[in-house]
Amino acid sequence: MDEATRAAIEAVEPAIETAPAFSDDDLDRARAAAADLRAHGDDSMVDPADLAALSPDEAGSLAQDLADSGQSVALEHVVEATSPQRYPLMALLRMARALPPELYAHDMMIQGVALASRLRMRSLLDDLEANPDPELDALMAKVATVRTSLAAGPPYRWWHDPETAMAEPPDEGRGAGPDDGTEPDAVRGPDASTSRKAYPRLEVTGTPRPDVVVLDQAFQVVLGLQQRRDAQLVASSPLAFDAGETVELDVVLLYDPASFEVTGTPRAHLTVTDLDPYPSTTFTCTARYGEELSPERRLGLQLHRDGQVVGVAWRTVVVVDTADRVADAVVPDRRDVDLLDLDPLVGGDAPDLVVSVCRSDAGSTTFVWTAYAADPAVPVPDLPSASTLDADVAGFATMIRRTIEFSGGAADDYYSLAGRAVQIGRAVPTAIQEAVRHVAEQAGRTTAPAVLLLTEELVVPWELATFDPKLATTWGGPSPFMGAHVAVSRWPLDEHKPRPRPRSTVAIRQAAVLTADYTGVPSWKRLDSALEEADEVAKLFDPPATPVQPELLTVIDLFNSRPEYDVLHAALHGKFDDQGGQEGIVLLKKSPAGGATAQFLTPTMLEAGSLAHGPFVFLNACQVASDESVLGDYAGFASTLMRIGAGGVVAPLWNVRDEVAAAVAKDFYAATLGPDAVPAAEAMRAIRATYTEAAARADDPHQHATLIAYQVFGHPRLHLSTT
Repeated sequence: MDEATRAAIEAVEPAIETAPAFSDDDLDRARAAAADLRAHGDDSMVDPADLAALSPDEAGSLAQDLADSGQSVALEHVVEATSPQRYPLMALLRMARALPPELYAHDMMIQGVALASRLRMRSLLDDLEANPDPELDALMAKVATVRTSLAAGPPYRWWHDPETAMAEPPDEGRGAGPDDGTEPDAVRGPDASTSRKAYPRLEVTGTPRPDVVVLDQAFQVVLGLQQRRDAQLVASSPLAFDAGETVELDVVLLYDPASFEVTGTPRAHLTVTDLDPYPSTTFTCTARYGEELSPERRLGLQLHRDGQVVGVAWRTVVVVDTADRVADAVVPDRRDVDLLDLDPLVGGDAPDLVVSVCRSDAGSTTFVWTAYAADPAVPVPDLPSASTLDADVAGFATMIRRTIEFSGGAADDYYSLAGRAVQIGRAVPTAIQEAVRHVAEQAGRTTAPAVLLLTEELVVPWELATFDPKLATTWGGPSPFMGAHVAVSRWPLDEHKPRPRPRSTVAIRQAAVLTADYTGVPSWKRLDSALEEADEVAKLFDPPATPVQPELLTVIDLFNSRPEYDVLHAALHGKFDDQGGQEGIVLLKKSPAGGATAQFLTPTMLEAGSLAHGPFVFLNACQVASDESVLGDYAGFASTLMRIGAGGVVAPLWNVRDEVAAAVAKDFYAATLGPDAVPAAEAMRAIRATYTEAAARADDPHQHATLIAYQVFGHPRLHLSTT
């Protein structure tokens, strides 16, 4: 650490305001919230304001426990809402290093360190000088800036007024609007200015019973912002607004047109100001009758700012035939779950187009689509569009896999997949096709646009959709597939746990490679190209990537950040069994008779994993050309890896040919790590574009369906950074 940074830190000390006399009830509530955070970590749904009454020692102990277990979201709640005098400074600093710098949680870790007393700060500085670490030293420069700003401002306060902040939310936990008499949910940010959180609001009113509506009877849906989280909603993370700023938002009501009728347009405009921090608007809706429609139906909300989605929420309502059945209707239990934090998708790294694909109320083969463009000149549909796939989702994916399984050669595979791609294209509504076409073929564009799919459906390869007429771009060439003309990435919209924010950069300090030598393993052939691939990929990094033994416990540790790696590259056999037998990534297990046998790693085994530092994972599940009956469905792996914290994932939707998969990996890293590095989604787009009719007709051995098998999960402009 340079002397100027240390001098700046030691020159000032932020003042901490004396806490009020919290009541016994406040303390009980705080300790219960702390216990919930310890038990559930990032899955906890506690209100951070409930923690305010913890003593400095209790807050410091809680922060240490959460830091030790890698629970960054829970730790953020502690640091923003408790006394800062006893925080574990080194633990906060290391957590800040593990988090992307654009995250609010990263800023809160820096602030937690910056608030330290002069004596505790001096001890931290001495430790850092005794154990130099350039990355931590760089973070201390940020600490110096924040500490100076905090010291120049008023005394730091971590609590709200007890009579308001400690009160129970009105209306059984539902968030209230700006007229409910409570103080705004304000927090002090790292720059010592006041910012305000606002949560998505989606409330059903005008009904005889909450969340129960009667067929053909009008009811109202209130959309907008609210002060507190509504536990009945499945929603994205809160939005943050700086004091004094005016923000223009567009709000969109999401619904299945076959399920609900909306009077007028489902879009409205909201203006957020200090005087009106929680604006809302009201839509009139009517539930439709349909024999295929479930009584449980969903209404959704999307908020977007400057053309980019910044908030998502869903609410389930129950539809009954007549008013006399309202009292007996069974309303689904509340689901305390979060979706992703969409804030990083706004700004310089925003995608050109966001397309939302959600399940409809009419069954598993029907989807509801919406689109949002960064450029207001791009035409997007005003109304949600519904579409139907020609077969059930699982069956459709199986048909694609079998196309490859019973391969008749390069040309046979190509024309079979091209036909499937036309079927997929027919399931994309015309209005969505036109929005994609506009951004792809926009006059003056010289590079492929970035498109983000926010999707509840992970199996159908929408990237392969072929439109009529086909897309025509310089960079996509003659390829008929949408994913060759636009750089597509996916983010799964499931409801399992609070999601990491999409990361636009993964900084690479250390990489790992996972492969296996299957020589002598019954039923599994040696993957020569995969072994060579792993060796070559390892040499791309400085220091070279660490080889990981393909044993179950070692790999479980790998996906629990023991130790931490920033890139995980796997080149292994994989197996998918649609009859429910053994399946997964094929690892090795020592055989009692000597040698090794196969052992399977399944997505379920990784559900308890933790990749809180957000590494990038490339999953190459391979097969040799003569063994193409072994097929794979790896959407489950990709979504699981994202769920446990991966910053980005590349994975195939079906199993891939050994030597072609190795070539794909080399081309991918050459594009993403080279001097003219491109985002992961763009690198995979360029690879898809090489799978063409002409090459397939020429029977080129490298023109295998492997080239279009891969999907990219994560931020649409995710870069791998080695600097």
